[in-house]
Amino acid sequence: MNIGIITFYWSKNLGALIQSFCIKKFLEKLSHNNKVTFNNYQPKQLVLRELNSQLKTFNPIKYFKAIKKNRRLIDWKNSQDFPIPSFTNISFDEDIYIYGSDEIWNFQSPIFKAEPHFFGSNNKKDKVAYAVSIGNAKNFAKVSDNIIKNLKTFKNISVRDNNTFEFVKKSTGKKPTLVCDPSLLIDIPTKKIKLNFSQNIGYVLVYGRYFSNKEIKNIKKYASNKNLKIISVSYYNFWSDINILHANPNEFIYLIQNSKIVFTSMFHGVILPFKSKKDFWFSQDPYRINKLSFFIKKFKLFSRTMENLDDTKINYKIFESNLLDWIETSKEYLRKNIK
Repeated sequence: MNIGIITFYWSKNLGALIQSFCIKKFLEKLSHNNKVTFNNYQPKQLVLRELNSQLKTFNPIKYFKAIKKNRRLIDWKNSQDFPIPSFTNISFDEDIYIYGSDEIWNFQSPIFKAEPHFFGSNNKKDKVAYAVSIGNAKNFAKVSDNIIKNLKTFKNISVRDNNTFEFVKKSTGKKPTLVCDPSLLIDIPTKKIKLNFSQNIGYVLVYGRYFSNKEIKNIKKYASNKNLKIISVSYYNFWSDINILHANPNEFIYLIQNSKIVFTSMFHGVILPFKSKKDFWFSQDPYRINKLSFFIKKFKLFSRTMENLDDTKINYKIFESNLLDWIETSKEYLRKNIK
C-alpha cells in the first residue's frame, strides 16, 4: 500500500518538522516500509513566510544566523527525503492519504487561508486525518460550506485538542478521536551539538519568544541562582547567554535531553520535554493555548505555568500508564485506518 501524507512539512518550525518526521517514520514502520511520501504541494504563501521569517532585521549577526538556519534546515529536510515543494502540482497518486498533523485546518489563519488542499479538496482517494488542529480559530459560523463538504468525505478524523474536537463535531455531526501528537509515536534520534562553554556548566533551554518581562526576569534569576547558562534555541532572545538559531530537529532533541530545565511558550516545547521526562515551565501564549489545553488538562499540568516557577519537580511516574495507554490508542487508530 502506498501512503501519502498531506501536511505543511516545509517549515522552519522545529516542532512542525519533528511531527512530520515522526508521522512519516511511524507509517513506514506500520506499512512494513511500503512507499510513504509527502504530497509535495505546499501553499506558496506558507513557504515564502518560512523562508523570510527572521530575515527582516537590521542586525547583521541575527541576519547571518537566520541564513545559516535556513541552509541547515534545508539540508536536514533533504537528508530525510522531504520533497522540494511545488506551488502548482497537485496530484493524488497514492492509495490512501493521511492529513496532519499541525494547524492545517486553521481556517482563520492569514497564512493558511483555509487552503482547500489541506481540507481534502479534489482528492477522491481514501482520506484519514491524524492529530489535526485548527489552532486559535474560533468563529465556527464563518466556516465555508465547501470546507464542511470536504470534511464529510474523510474516512475518519482524529484531532489533538478540544478546540478542533468541537470544530469537527459541529461541522460533521460526528465526534472525532482525540489522539497524541505524532512526536510521541516514535523515538527521535539525537545528534550532539557543540556548545561554546564547558560541559561541566549546565544550562536552561529556552524555546519560544512569548515571555513577559517578569517571566524573563524570573528565568534569568533561576539560571543565575543555579549557576546555569541560558540557551535559546531556534528563536533569538537577546537576554539569553547563547542563541542557537541553526539547530536541526535531532540537535534540538539533544539540547532538550541534556538541559537542566526547559522554559517555553511553544506547543512542542511542552510535548517534547514531557516525552523526555524533563522539568519544564511554560508561558501561556494566547496563540497556542488552544492547542495545549487538552494536553495540559489530560496530564494535570496546570501548575507548570511560569507564574508558579519554583524548584518543584515533575513526578513523571504518575503519568506513565496514562501516557502509554494514550500512545497505544493513537497507534491503533492509525493501524485500523490504514487497514
